[in-house]
Amino acid sequence: MPKVIKKRIGKKTENEGVINSFEKLKDDINQNRKNVIKVVIAVLAVVIIAAGVFGYRFYTSNKADVLNRQAYKLYNNLNQIDKNTKTLSKTDLTVILNKLKESYKLLKSPVTLLYIANCYYDLSDMKECEKTLIEVNNRFSGDKGIISLSYLKLYFLYREIKDDVKAEEIINTLYALDTPYYKDVCLFQMGMMLKAKGKSKEALTKFEEIVKRYAESPYNGQAIAEINALKPPVEKPAVEMPLIEKPADDKPADVKK
Repeated sequence: MPKVIKKRIGKKTENEGVINSFEKLKDDINQNRKNVIKVVIAVLAVVIIAAGVFGYRFYTSNKADVLNRQAYKLYNNLNQIDKNTKTLSKTDLTVILNKLKESYKLLKSPVTLLYIANCYYDLSDMKECEKTLIEVNNRFSGDKGIISLSYLKLYFLYREIKDDVKAEEIINTLYALDTPYYKDVCLFQMGMMLKAKGKSKEALTKFEEIVKRYAESPYNGQAIAEINALKPPVEKPAVEMPLIEKPADDKPADVKK
């Protein structure tokens, strides 16, 4: 009986499968080539834009920093001159103000904005100073240190222009802020305003709180002086006069020897 001849699957069939898979992959790549190119172009565009934004920010930040340094230097020098001569050049202050404004346009900095407010104050432009300080409080409300200082400056501005209603509102707002800054200043100013209204007891409470809670405060000595002035004088206890016995009218009897 003749043997059944089995067909052998040779390597050729396996090779053909690999070739077919490779060709399929090649076709897929060719079909998706355009999509791949689009993706690559998009990624490169994002990288280029990001680099451009970073470069622009670096440039503007540096330029703003240069302008700030120039303005701060001029401003501080003028303040030193002011301490000696009691005069400030409005022309120089205007130059400084313009540098600070240009810097702020490039980079929104709360410190720059505070300097702008100071310049307006020194130029006696109280309306612009008030507007600038309010902008600090609104725009940088998350920076507790900055807005605490801004509120304090705003308080003294209102005191300067004799707007006691707004001054009281601002000092109360500052004291209520969740920060440790200027609490002693607030208490002292609140005490002085209460004293001016004739509310001595309420004022006394504020001054006593300074002494109790802020022993190291520069307002401590003034607070103690106000306490002594507001407290009623201590009444001395009545002193009882010693009883003096009256001498007897009758003469003592003779002592028998």
